[in-house]
Amino acid sequence: MNNAYKLIIFDMDGTLLKDHFIYAYADHCGFRPQLTDTMIHPRAEPYMTSIAVARLLKDRDSKEMLSVFGRVPMQTHLTSLFDAINQTGMKTAVISASYHFIVERLRTNLGLTYGFSNTLILDKSIATGEIRIHNREKIPYLGKIYSINKGAILEELCKNLGISTTEVIAIGDGPIDRSMIEKAGLGVAFNANPDVQQVAALQTSDLRDLIPYVTGEQHKPLH
Repeated sequence: MNNAYKLIIFDMDGTLLKDHFIYAYADHCGFRPQLTDTMIHPRAEPYMTSIAVARLLKDRDSKEMLSVFGRVPMQTHLTSLFDAINQTGMKTAVISASYHFIVERLRTNLGLTYGFSNTLILDKSIATGEIRIHNREKIPYLGKIYSINKGAILEELCKNLGISTTEVIAIGDGPIDRSMIEKAGLGVAFNANPDVQQVAALQTSDLRDLIPYVTGEQHKPLH
């Protein structure tokens, strides 16, 4: 590979997908008001919200969740970006606070190398209302503990692959993505709010803007 980047990491909801899976599923099942209340309720740590959301899924079928997930549209121009990625030797990953069977379906559909997520506990295919968060060691970021620490995963992947964090592109849109965006050689804020944009080297609303970095035509953002 002759470009500067050897690994590209994506957030899922709002980045690879146009919508957030959990909102699409709540709309489908009719519990969007309860989900909204759960999401905005103040809690000591962000990971506690993930636990509370999982409770809303008690007795719901993961097969139905996968069916709804399959109808959530992919991001515009994603095909063009992956056409470029697939012509390189880059490894690819998705890191999401969503659930293992959803992320694995996405990883398989897109042909990604790695997928990381929380684990929704199932009894056969039925959700128990419990979740096993990926960040079991409670590694904080800026003093807050998220259910999945994306920056820590980025560092672990780099260690396992024998590459530097400077050789990573990381793309996300929300506060939970900031840790990986900060640590990456090219941190990308995609359709993101100002808090995320301020830690990113590149801000964009068009995935095609990443193609020159993937192909090696461009190594650093032009300011």
